[in-house]
Amino acid sequence: EETKTLVHAAHILVSSEDEAQQVLERINNGESFEELAAELSQDASNAYRGGDLGWLSPGDTVEEFETVAFSLEEGEISQPVESNFGWHIIKVYEREENVPLTEAEKFQAESEAFRALLTEWEQEADIERADNWQAYIPDL
Repeated sequence: EETKTLVHAAHILVSSEDEAQQVLERINNGESFEELAAELSQDASNAYRGGDLGWLSPGDTVEEFETVAFSLEEGEISQPVESNFGWHIIKVYEREENVPLTEAEKFQAESEAFRALLTEWEQEADIERADNWQAYIPDL
């Protein structure tokens, strides 16, 4: 692929589903997402910024978080999302579609695709590897 999607997102991280539901209820009752993030989020790295995570690319976060964040529309707030870090309430501020990949991202994607293809071919070919291959190397 030549392009990717980016999302500018924020989150509030809490330790239980009950806490997450309470936070969501407060948001739905008109309290500010950003103020609640600063007050309640357990993610100290961004709570002071209202939970702002900045622009995220695919692969920047854990799968559970990413799946939800990239499915939200601009301005939308998620239901509670569980990950190995706890429970998240996610807000997407902006989406940017069709962002060109950098040369490094293209190279990485090509390398991963090539390795996957080699693995597939290797499995189909029924290759046997001898443990004594060094015995066949000539002495200089």
